[in-house]
Amino acid sequence: MKLTTEKKFFWQYLASSVVLLSGVVLIFLSFFAPPKGEISPSVLTAFGEALSFTGAVWGIATSSSRKTYEIDRKYRSMEQKEAQ
Repeated sequence: MKLTTEKKFFWQYLASSVVLLSGVVLIFLSFFAPPKGEISPSVLTAFGEALSFTGAVWGIATSSSRKTYEIDRKYRSMEQKEAQ
């Protein structure tokens, strides 16, 4: 089964969104853990890692994939024009 470009983008966005949401939930839940109202440094580290993963997947991978896709599409349209 081959992944189309659109499905690949969908899965990239979904994975990064889930990780980002998990990080936000982790920060929110840390307010209710003892000591109440204080965010543990380990929670902040985990949230930072979640944001880093999200940025890498969402930004860099998607941007480079989109540019490659556009270049490929442009090249294919040029080939079709030459074939006619």
